[in-house]
Amino acid sequence: FGMKPFGHLGIHGSEVPKAQPQIIESVHNIVDIACGRHTLCLDADGHVWGFGLDTQQLGDYSQEPIKLPVENIRSIHAGPHISICCDTDYNLFVFETNSLVESSRTWSRESMPEKIPSFGELAQISVGRDHAMFLDSEGSVWGF
Repeated sequence: FGMKPFGHLGIHGSEVPKAQPQIIESVHNIVDIACGRHTLCLDADGHVWGFGLDTQQLGDYSQEPIKLPVENIRSIHAGPHISICCDTDYNLFVFETNSLVESSRTWSRESMPEKIPSFGELAQISVGRDHAMFLDSEGSVWGF
């Protein structure tokens, strides 16, 4: 619930404030969620759905959930300008709206995220406004 005029709630017509929580009927079997200026949902099959403001970083400006072009995802992380999906092999898939990963692409529904090959088993991922930090299973901290 809340007042988010850019589809943050994933409900068509969510530009009207919602005083009570609303079910998002277009996503199912969800096991994790992450919010930035948009929302990510991870389903039990390892697929990721996104919606809301700044979903141009996800390939769309959708108020309805869109399936993102990634598979076998184990965790999702969202910040205001960057989203990261981590797959079962610990590869990272970065969707972003700035030059954080030196990308100058214009995102479209068909765009792919920037893939960062695994640099080890990750215990934790945290996304900030314009950066991300990673804690590996050995206790080392990585960042970009």
